[in-house]
Amino acid sequence: GKTMDEFLADALAEKLDEIERIERLISMAKDRRNASLREIDRRRVSLGEKLRGSVQEIEDAEFKVIGTTPAKRTEAA
Repeated sequence: GKTMDEFLADALAEKLDEIERIERLISMAKDRRNASLREIDRRRVSLGEKLRGSVQEIEDAEFKVIGTTPAKRTEAA
């Protein structure tokens, strides 16, 4: 004398604790993932700033032009 909806409701009630536990685990995994992504972004910004500073130092450096000398030719036998 039960409908299909009543069977489903009973099954859900029996498994509710397990479903809630899985949802908590999913939520904790998402939090860890988001924290990792934030840390990656933070480090990427820091590395980018360091690289830009190094490039600027190289661009601002004084360079000395070195003259070229022609290579000596050797005669083949």
